Formats: sequence, C-alpha cells, structure tokens
Amino acid sequence: MDEICGYVSVSGRRVHYRRAGQGPAMVMMHASPLSSASLRPAMAVSGQHFTCFALDNPGFGLSDPLPTRQGDIMAQADALKDAIMVLGLSNPIVYGASTGAAIAHAFSVRHPDAARLIVLDSFSHHDTQDMMEGYFPDVRPQRDGRHLLAIWEKICGLYLFSPWQKAEAGRRQVRTMPTPQFLHAMALELMIAGDNYSPLYKAAIAWEDKDNINKAKAPTFLNLWASASGIDRVQMLVDLGLNDTITPVTSPAGVPGRYTAMLAALMEAGYGQGDAVPAPILTQRFFGDYKAGYIASLSGQLHAHGRLDGDGRPLIMLHDAGCSSHSFAPFGAVLAQSRPVLAIDLPGHGDSLVPPQETIAGHAACLKEALSGLDFGAVDVLATGAGLAVAAALKDSGPGQVHSLMHLASRPIPASAPPEGVFTFTPDMVGSHLIKAYGQAKYEALFWPAWDRRAQTALSRPQPFEPGVLHRRAIDLLKAGESSAALYREAAAIDVAGHIDIHLVPQWRLGDVPLAQGDDFRGQTCQPLPADAHLWADALSAMAAEARS
Repeated sequence: MDEICGYVSVSGRRVHYRRAGQGPAMVMMHASPLSSASLRPAMAVSGQHFTCFALDNPGFGLSDPLPTRQGDIMAQADALKDAIMVLGLSNPIVYGASTGAAIAHAFSVRHPDAARLIVLDSFSHHDTQDMMEGYFPDVRPQRDGRHLLAIWEKICGLYLFSPWQKAEAGRRQVRTMPTPQFLHAMALELMIAGDNYSPLYKAAIAWEDKDNINKAKAPTFLNLWASASGIDRVQMLVDLGLNDTITPVTSPAGVPGRYTAMLAALMEAGYGQGDAVPAPILTQRFFGDYKAGYIASLSGQLHAHGRLDGDGRPLIMLHDAGCSSHSFAPFGAVLAQSRPVLAIDLPGHGDSLVPPQETIAGHAACLKEALSGLDFGAVDVLATGAGLAVAAALKDSGPGQVHSLMHLASRPIPASAPPEGVFTFTPDMVGSHLIKAYGQAKYEALFWPAWDRRAQTALSRPQPFEPGVLHRRAIDLLKAGESSAALYREAAAIDVAGHIDIHLVPQWRLGDVPLAQGDDFRGQTCQPLPADAHLWADALSAMAAEARS
C-alpha cells in the first residue's frame, strides 16, 4: 500500500492524516487510544476502490486536541466537518471504528448532508456507568515510571476482562492474547495520547447507546463483525429495530473479513462510483510558523518540524540516535523567527516513514535527496550525538552542500559503541521494555554517557527528573526501537572532528569539571551555552550569524 502522510491546519489546530488508494473519497476515524496507523489494514482493502483519508482523532497520534470541549461528541463532529472541508473533500463516505464510529454517528446527526454514507464499525450499546467505573488509569508521567506499568496493565486487560478493570471471574474474556509487539503499539499510542484519551472516550461511550442509534440521518451501514468483543451488543441494536436509514452488514471473523465484506457491500450498493480525488502534493513547505510536516525523498517521507519563512541560509538540525526532532523543541521555534529552520526525524526515528538505513552514508544520501527537492542550496547544520556523523557524511557528499557544521554537545561525540543491549527495547509480555526505555531516559539526564555511571561521568543539570520530559524521551526511544543501537554503533566508528566548525557545549558539570571549561573541547575551540536549554536560542542565533559571515 502506497501511503502518504500530511497535515492540514483546521481553525489553527494541526490535523494529521494518512492517505492511500484511489477513487472517490473515504474519510476514516480510528478507535481509542490508537491513531490512524491502526487503520492501515482497512485502508489496504478499501483503497482498492476509494481514496482513503485516515485522520488522527483530536488529541491522538499527531493531531492537536480540541482547544476546548475535547469531551463533547458534537464538538468532535464539528471538528470532523471542518477537517473534511479543509481537505477539499466533497460528500465523502465517512467510516468510523469504535470511538471513530461514535464521532461518525454524531457527524451524521449534526451534519446529515455532509456525507454520502456513514459506516459504523464496532458501534454498540454500553452500560456506561458499569463500564466507566475505574476505567481510566492515571497516565500522568511519574518520576519512577509507574504510569507506564499502569498503561501496560490496561492495554493487556482489554483482552482479559470486560470491562478490563473489573478482573472478576464472570467478566473473564476467553480470547487469544495479541503478540507483545501488537500490545506495545497500543501502549505507545496511549503514552502519546495521555490526558487527551479519557475525555473523548467517555463522550464516545456515552453516545454509543440504544437510544441514540436511530438518530442517524445520513444513509448508514452498521458492521456486525463476528470477531468483535462486543458483537452481542451490536446485535442487540439490530434486534431492537433499526430505522430505514441503517443497513446491517455481516462480516466474518478475522481482520481481512472485517473489511472485505464491507467493501463488497459498498460496491454492490454503487458507492464505488464517483469522482476520484486529485493526486496529492507531497511536500509541505512549513510556511507561517514552526510546525510539523513532511519532506519527500525517493525512500519515503521524512517527518520534520520547521519554518521556512524568512531570509538567510537554512539551518538543518539533526538529532542523536534514539531521539527525534522533538529534541530541539526548547529553542527551535525561537531560532525560526530569524531564519529558515528545519529539524528532521532521521530514517527509522520519530515519525519519518523512511525505514532505517544500514549506513551513515545511507542516512546522508536520503537527507541530501530530500533537501535537494527544497532548492536550499548550501545549508548550515546543527547536529548532536550520532546526528553529527550523518551531518559529516552530508558535508562530504558534495562541495557546497554544508556551509558550516555546528556540534551541539548536549550528547557526546560517539567515542565508543554502547554495551550490547543498551538500546534494545524488544516488547515483552510484562511491559518491562517500557520501564527500560524510561530508565534510559532518566540516566541520560544524570550521566554522560548514560551507560557509564561513575562519579567522573555524573552530570549536574537543571531539573534532571522532570517526568514530562523523561516521558517524551521514552516515547522517542520506543519509536526508534532497534534503529537506535544501529545508528549509534555506526556513528561511533566515524571520526568527525575535522568536519566541525563550532563546538557548542552546555555549562553542565561532568564530575567536578564544567563541560565548557576554557576554550578547549576535545582539542578544539568550543563556545559555552547556558545550562538551561530554553536559553540557548539567542546564543545559537549569534553564533550561527558569526559562522555565516
């Protein structure tokens, strides 16, 4: 399946989507606490005859939450209407699974003429009071990482009891447990959604009610999927009587059957006819403000944060192994006020769709190709950790590619590969890999490098145990997975010292010695930065201006 991702701005809120297939438009909304990534199997089937746009629900995946009324189902329906309008889609089919089905159904009630058809998948009836009692664990980041085990317990519990939190014999589900990798993907989505999860899910469950089903005003298909855990509650809606607007569609057990039966029903009813959606524009130009988007390469789309307005030589920022463009969040937007700035998720990291590259040269080639499509010419590069090796390879790739290379020494130049297993976060059945990633994030704030925990390597940094920062770092590590170790080991074998024009070193302390002591850093001139990363922007702007002159 050829998948293209993008963002649109809807009333000042960023909405992330995935696009696949060709034909008339179908807008797809996912279950909670997932993202549009969970709809890839549905897109693979429906994309045979439709252009599918799978949206990240507000506050999930990479979409911003609603600024107000996140827990109002009609506000969610209005947000869907606005997103469809901004995407330029006229009268699409709207498909929703679980929470997405509740939004799609409310959309039908609120905007009955805005869709050709509503497809409800896993829309049922709930005993709301019984289900919601204790349903939501505390997912606020905690210093000791206990919130991650609470997340794992909930995700696993969804397949053990109904509802998950009531671990009683009479509520036991007899089901085959998903693989640890599948559970891990769900847990990671909940880590990302955080506090945005419960308001929307509560609203969706309250709306999925036998007294609401026949309020649907647009033509509607109701999917009765044999494998659904709540199939008896869906059947109950049918048995109570559906109005003439709603057509039940029975799908066999198994994931392919869930979507192929629905596609067959759509085609038989003539919904495959209609104008095809025009071809997409692949590259988003990052104009207006510092924001997320994608740049295209032949290997796929690279995710980035940036702003390309303004004059001057563009500044490209490259993160360390196991990190993402979020690493530059404390100062990226400030730098972008005075020059074009682009912080890029390396292949296999963050939210880039390019798979991990086997070599540093492969990373550099992918970046060079993507940057050439932006017509930048020579660029300045600010790189940290293993990203420095990628930047050095980019500098070697051709004359005039990199004007100046600045080393941000917030992580060490790789002097040696980490011990085996340091960046290994293979999912297991008890969720210990989540705690390992969180621990890695924590010790990175305390030692340099994190795996060498001696007095001589101890760091003194501002707020080393800020749980929200550690949580965000753990997310980056888990997204990168095995790509972290591969990139770090490859970078450790490359001597980059001769490529660096400026060393920028935070005024932290390493043991008893300030990192930015004097003018010497590993034999080369360095420039000190404040200990607080939020204060780096002014210093970086001045140094970059000096490097350009």
